[in-house]
Amino acid sequence: MRIFLSSTAYDLYDIRAFVIHELENDGHEVVYHENAAFPVHFGHSHDECMEAIKKCDVVVCILDRRYGGSYRGAGAPHIVDQKLKIKYYGKNGEPNSEEITIPARDLSITWCELITAFTNKMPVMTFARKRMLDEKETRRRNQEYKEFQTAYVENSLIFDLVDWITKQSRSNWIAGFDSIVDLRSMLSRWSAALKSEFVVNRTEENSTQIPSSHIAIVVEGENDRKFVKFLIEKLKLQSFFSITVGGGSSIVSNLRMMLDSQYGAAYDKVVVLADADLKDNFSKLNDRLDGENSVHIVFADPEIETWLVAGLDPDFFNSRAGNITRKVFLEHFGKMTGIELDRQLLHYDIEAAKNLLPELARFIELISDTESDRNRDIAE
Repeated sequence: MRIFLSSTAYDLYDIRAFVIHELENDGHEVVYHENAAFPVHFGHSHDECMEAIKKCDVVVCILDRRYGGSYRGAGAPHIVDQKLKIKYYGKNGEPNSEEITIPARDLSITWCELITAFTNKMPVMTFARKRMLDEKETRRRNQEYKEFQTAYVENSLIFDLVDWITKQSRSNWIAGFDSIVDLRSMLSRWSAALKSEFVVNRTEENSTQIPSSHIAIVVEGENDRKFVKFLIEKLKLQSFFSITVGGGSSIVSNLRMMLDSQYGAAYDKVVVLADADLKDNFSKLNDRLDGENSVHIVFADPEIETWLVAGLDPDFFNSRAGNITRKVFLEHFGKMTGIELDRQLLHYDIEAAKNLLPELARFIELISDTESDRNRDIAE
């Protein structure tokens, strides 16, 4: 995964070096401005950073006591005044809120980098020093005191940036850390989740190419996730993929929450893969899905194991007339660990399975983004 590191520089040079070391040791490619190989096209350094972000897959942001210098680039069209509502407490402790506007001229380069990431539908992971977050809480509890002076941070605009991040429709979680020990543990867990949940295929030919689209795939279980990830990598699909495990019948309520929270707006397409026994459950969402052209539901009938057998042993599939359940799968192949399933998938015949299962062929067409390709061809 190609990761852009966004933060202030001078105060966090040691933290930045540590994060770069940890992520690179975990197999990621980290893009950071200190690197001699950082892509430069002789524009303003602030604009170069935002251009570099567009060629990455994920952004890691680190926030501490410094807000950072203001954006002074050539004037990117997406860098505009930022409006947000902050919540605070009045002098008598009563909850209150206020809409504020941060002029574009006051936005820090870190803030502008994050705007670029969110505008391009990229996942963002933010780590913030707890001492700064604590002082933000103190400030919000004393918001009406104009003479308030911060003890730790250099510029209280960092508090507005934190609130802005938390109000995004996605990637709005901020992980607080006290020390490098905390940060190492968080980075390790996050990196493992990143490898599991996100898939981007890169070759030498498309190493700097921006993914054509962002596709969210929601599946029921771990075997489903492994199978979908296998298809994406085997077919060398070039979109940016997020694979989320929904968990049995809760996948329906998860999809409803995704739609209600406008999670789908972060992706060009949402594809749900579920076993056929959930058809009735999903029918309850028909009214909500009406008009949602970017949301697609595909059923593995009767179960995902049917799709697995169709490509692992087509002859056995045909001998059972396609009537493959999880029980039949276990009787034929035995219980597999995740590693054993990965090994079996190395021998999976995708074309044979597509010929046997029209819904699998439809699922592959959806995640291959061929519909968007056709629409682009028509437009051209």
